[in-house]
Amino acid sequence: MAWSPYGRQLQRTDVPIPQNEAGITEFWVPRGYAHVIADARGSNDSAGDWDLMGPVEQRDLGQLIKQVAAQSWCNGRVGMAGCSYVGVSQYLAARQQPPSLRAIFPHDAFTDQYRECFFHGGIPAEGFQRDWSSAVSILSMWSGRRSEISGMQRHFNRILGLEEPFDWPYYQERSAWPDLERIQVPGYYGTNWRYTDLHLRGAFQAYGSAGDPHRRLLLGPLPSVRRPFATYHVEALHWYDQWLKDLDTGVMDGDPIRIWVQGEERWRGEPEWPLARTRWTELFLAGRETGREGILDTTPGHPGARTYHYDPSDERAWVGGEPRLVYRTPPLEADLEVRGTNGANPMGNDQRRRFRLADLGV
Repeated sequence: MAWSPYGRQLQRTDVPIPQNEAGITEFWVPRGYAHVIADARGSNDSAGDWDLMGPVEQRDLGQLIKQVAAQSWCNGRVGMAGCSYVGVSQYLAARQQPPSLRAIFPHDAFTDQYRECFFHGGIPAEGFQRDWSSAVSILSMWSGRRSEISGMQRHFNRILGLEEPFDWPYYQERSAWPDLERIQVPGYYGTNWRYTDLHLRGAFQAYGSAGDPHRRLLLGPLPSVRRPFATYHVEALHWYDQWLKDLDTGVMDGDPIRIWVQGEERWRGEPEWPLARTRWTELFLAGRETGREGILDTTPGHPGARTYHYDPSDERAWVGGEPRLVYRTPPLEADLEVRGTNGANPMGNDQRRRFRLADLGV
């Protein structure tokens, strides 16, 4: 089952747009699965007001799982698959603990809507906010027959209009992190190392905090074909054959964590996270107090103060480029593997603390 506001009709195409996240129906059906793709309430052809992963949408998810399980073509067991919005929906459904939901495979799925999605470090992620809200509106109008999008506009105004600038209940009730331990079904979590700006932290957090012991973590390279989502369909098939059809596929064999080693271009298994052999190093901003460049020093006490003026009307604020602050280490004397998450407390759900540079996995 897949759930999003991106238009179920578009999910059946090979168009490589970012919103094609539900997976390939032609892969699943010949292998003994029904592929249910649903429009979220208030999007595309679905009536009502869109709730942007809120309480109403979460209740709808639970009810749809119950309805799917009751169909004559279903054995009573439901799995969910897909990435990004479709991946986050899996967290929000699983924490309700619907009896028929037996396994999830969320890929590229954030757990904290405020920090990972819309306000990175408390700073509005304006480029993503604009692009994403435009895409949702356009897809709902073009791929379906929906002309009324006031529900969408209400949420876009709250986010883009900065009516919700802080981590209020508005974002917390739309995030999975407060009660990830309620996920009591086998989960295969994953993303790619390049998604530091959106999904990487969520994969670590879900794997570390979910309540069911049957879980796996996959951290791979950036897929060469990012959409439609299909890169890990074979692995997902092994996962669902194991938990929905009682087949011994070997998917639980070996180390529970599989990571892609960039530079060596190979997969490697790991037994735990954080890696037990990690050498944690705290780095401090240092260097001359003028200009935009500094150094990263292992010795505290250097002021290293600099000023960056943020202009949200400047195109560079959301597409990148100068101006920016650059801090460098001294030249490395040997190969160094950098492996980590991009946020505080990667294995737990205590988010109410200050960030330090060490928390960035540097």
